[in-house]
Amino acid sequence: MLYAAAAVVAAVSFTLMPWWTVDDAFISYRYGSNLLFHGQLTWNVGSESLVEGYTGIFLPLLAAGTLATGLPLLETIKLLGLLSMLGTIWIMCRTLRRLGTGPIGQGLAVLGMASTPLLYMHSISGLETIFFTFFICSAIFGFWGINLAEIGIRRSAECAIFLFMSGLCRPEGILLAALVTVTLLAFSAKHRFKFSIFLQFLPIGGAMALLVVYWFWRTA
Repeated sequence: MLYAAAAVVAAVSFTLMPWWTVDDAFISYRYGSNLLFHGQLTWNVGSESLVEGYTGIFLPLLAAGTLATGLPLLETIKLLGLLSMLGTIWIMCRTLRRLGTGPIGQGLAVLGMASTPLLYMHSISGLETIFFTFFICSAIFGFWGINLAEIGIRRSAECAIFLFMSGLCRPEGILLAALVTVTLLAFSAKHRFKFSIFLQFLPIGGAMALLVVYWFWRTA
């Protein structure tokens, strides 16, 4: 019943809300378009003046990839935004389930999310905000699920992927990746770099290294 109510609220909200695209999104789209059609990740093609205009490289790359496939840019990114919103709600439900929350509590949480206007605004804004939200929620959920006694890197690799994507979205994602990396490294050092623990550090540390390279490339 609660899930049905959430679905009705979501349907009504998407019907009533204006499907505007935030003007800042078109800045990132221009960078993506110039990268695809001119091979330059720049604001003005052929100009030697550096213009900083995008928050993270994820959205320009997404725009370039969308344009390269011939799909409609705005509609595709908005659809991906809606899927990211649903993915965030799904991660929330999995988190509550892992915490032992019952079906009623999960249903109320979903209804609460479905009743949040800002969630819809961000999902159809055309910006990277909803993608960033999904990535950081997935990364934190993945980090929480790491078994430090497990000989394997599947869970830490999943966490590393989402940390990397969040870092490409916004600088705050790099800070989150650094925090997770330092935490795992400190825990590994505390246990004298026990193999099962240090193994979990490797994918996340690798993601952090790639983000450092990206940041220095961006600021160069």
